[in-house]
Amino acid sequence: MRNALTIALFCVTGCATSHAGLDPIIPAPDAAMADPDAGPSVADAGWAMPDVPVAPDAGLPTEDAGSPAIDAGVPESDAGLPVEPLLTVALDSLTPVAVQLVMGSVANETFRIRLTSGPETVTFTQTALLIDISHRGTIWNIRYMDAERGTFPAGTLAALPSDGPVLFSSSGTFVLPPHTTAVIKIVVDVTSDVDGGFSGERFRFGFGPDARMEAYVGLDGRMLAPEQVRVEGAGADGAIWGSWMTIYRTKVAIAKSASSPAGPTSSSADQIVARFIYSNSANVGSYSASVEGITLNVGSTIVAGSPRTIRVWKDVAGVAGNLLAEYTVPAGERLRSPPSDLRFATGIAIAAGTSRDFIVTADTRDAVAGNRLTVSLSRGSAGYTDGVTHDIQSDSLPIAGNTLEY
Repeated sequence: MRNALTIALFCVTGCATSHAGLDPIIPAPDAAMADPDAGPSVADAGWAMPDVPVAPDAGLPTEDAGSPAIDAGVPESDAGLPVEPLLTVALDSLTPVAVQLVMGSVANETFRIRLTSGPETVTFTQTALLIDISHRGTIWNIRYMDAERGTFPAGTLAALPSDGPVLFSSSGTFVLPPHTTAVIKIVVDVTSDVDGGFSGERFRFGFGPDARMEAYVGLDGRMLAPEQVRVEGAGADGAIWGSWMTIYRTKVAIAKSASSPAGPTSSSADQIVARFIYSNSANVGSYSASVEGITLNVGSTIVAGSPRTIRVWKDVAGVAGNLLAEYTVPAGERLRSPPSDLRFATGIAIAAGTSRDFIVTADTRDAVAGNRLTVSLSRGSAGYTDGVTHDIQSDSLPIAGNTLEY
C-alpha cells in the first residue's frame, strides 16, 4: 500500500507519461525560469515556450528582412566592410599636359583615363565623357582609343554633340574581364580657321557624375549601378579632368640656340650673351606669326661701374635696323632684368614653317674674375600673335639660359 501511494505521488508531480488514457500534467513555467539571468532557459528545462508577441520596432531582424545595412549607398560585404567596386575610373599618369594646338592639325591626343574592373566582368554598351568647351565646332573626329592596342573599343564621333556629355557607343564589344585595366586616350582633329575654328578656344575632357556610363556586370548581365563605380582623385565637383588645350591659328616654339655662348668668356662693350630661336609651325592656311615682345630674365654678379646697356636684336646683332629693344642698368647696380617686358615697336613676322634668331647683347666691361651672367626667357605679358589673338605665350617657356663665367 505504501509503495502504491509513493508511485501515485511521483506521477502527479513529475511523470511525463500518460497513464490509463490521461494526458500528462505540465505545470506552468516558474517566473524565475523565464528570466534569462535567473538560470537555465525554459527551452533547456524541457518546457513549452508560450507565444509572446514582439513589437515591430523591437529591433529583432526577421528571416525575410535580413540584417539592416549601415549605409545603403555603399555596397558592403557580409562582415560590414565596403566591398571592392565593380569599376574604378582614374586619370592615367600619361595624360597630356596643357599644350597649344594648331588649327587644322590632326591626331592630337588630349586626355587619358584608366578603367579597372573589379571581381566581375564589365561589358560596356555606352561610355561617356565630360567636356568643357565654348565652341563645340572647334574640334571634330573624336576617337575613343585603347592606348595600348591602338584599337577603337567605342568608335569615333564625327562631331561633338550640341550639348551635354560626349557619348561613345560600344554595343557590347568593349569588355573588361575581372581585375583588368584598359587605358583609354581621346584623340581629336582641330577645325581649321577657314572651316570655322576659333583662335584662343580652350577645352578639356573629364569624367564624373554627369557622364553617363552604361555597362553590364557578371554573367547574369546585371546593370552597373552608379554607386558601384569609384572615381579616384575627384575634385569638389566629383569629376576628374584632363589638362586645358588651347587652339591658335599657328604656334611658335622657342629654344636656346646651339650657338648660344656658355662657359668661360671675356668681357666687351657689346658682348653676345644669349641666342634664342623662334620657330613658327607649318599650318593649314600658312599663317605667319608675329613676335610682339620678349621677357628677359637676367641674373648677374657684374656690378655696372657706369650706366650699361642691354639690347635685343633680330637675325644678326649689330646691324642697322635689327635693333628691337634696349634698356640701361644704372651705375652701381648689378646687370639685371628690365623693369618690365620689352615690347617691340613693330612685330617681327615669322613665316609658316620657318625660324628666326633673337640675340641678346650686354655691355660687360665691368666684369671681374669670378663674375657670372645668365640670360633666360620667362613667361610674361609680351608674346606673339597669330593674326587674331595677341600676346600668346609660347608653351615652350620658360627657357633656361647658359651661364657665362668671367
